[in-house]
Amino acid sequence: MRAYLVIFLLLFSGPAFSDNVKDISNKKLNEYFKSDLDYEAFFLNLKSSLLSGDKQQVASLNLYPIRVNYPSGSVYYDTIEQFIENYDSIVTPEMLTRVKEQQFKNLSYNYNGLNIGFGDIWFSGICMDGALCKELKINVWAYSVLSVSKQ
Repeated sequence: MRAYLVIFLLLFSGPAFSDNVKDISNKKLNEYFKSDLDYEAFFLNLKSSLLSGDKQQVASLNLYPIRVNYPSGSVYYDTIEQFIENYDSIVTPEMLTRVKEQQFKNLSYNYNGLNIGFGDIWFSGICMDGALCKELKINVWAYSVLSVSKQ
């Protein structure tokens, strides 16, 4: 009988079920990261900066040293200047396509942070005032230069 009740609820809950999934996602996002609104604002700023090609602004959103995972291995850039100097090898046209298509509500996340695309860009925050987390500093902490073939 219990199984029938679960199936009934899944089949006939429609939009309410979808809304609950979104609420759970926002709840988990808040549990993991303290503020979904701060992360959404950061994401929109990062996306806008990347799509407009504002290298200086993108570089200012990174936590240094910034890790960049190339197919040949990981490299750490210590300064904004080093990141900008290597920007075109880090932020590829393929990455920008995935950034353009990415919506905040579809970001993947786990205990490490949130990521854009297929793990192209990872970002997370640090509570600057301890457990209260009234001051949250969010930064990009890694880029992965990926080439994904279409099948």
